[in-house]
Amino acid sequence: MKQVEEPQACYRMHGGNGYQSLKFEERLRFDLALFDYTSKAAAEHCDRLGICVNPDLWNANSWAHRVQRASRDIVSIVPFGGSFILVDEDGWKTDPLLSGRKRIPFLERDGQYWGSPRDDVSAIEELERLQEAGAQFIAFAWSTFLVA
Repeated sequence: MKQVEEPQACYRMHGGNGYQSLKFEERLRFDLALFDYTSKAAAEHCDRLGICVNPDLWNANSWAHRVQRASRDIVSIVPFGGSFILVDEDGWKTDPLLSGRKRIPFLERDGQYWGSPRDDVSAIEELERLQEAGAQFIAFAWSTFLVA
């Protein structure tokens, strides 16, 4: 196996390029297309160099593909017009609506992500508050379980 120690390219998103103004689902489509394009090019290059790679594994583990699968799961479970709590530390940068389902961030203040709960008691209190306010479902993003 060969490994390159330093990054070989950079890709930067900023507020002036229009990406941040896109809706969540538009950004996700863009991210999927970009990943698919670059991974196809990388796989072809690796093939020319005789390096065996598994692009299907890349897709299975890519951030964009994982968010797409999780979003589809949420949409398949939460009824249209329903609401769900999304525990993702605002990592997905979703819109207030996901395919007609109201997304409620956890913790939430005035519809905005408000950070992680300070302890278990405050987390339970927040869940109870959101449930009383109409939250019907809760989804935990895999990324909330990662530790540094």
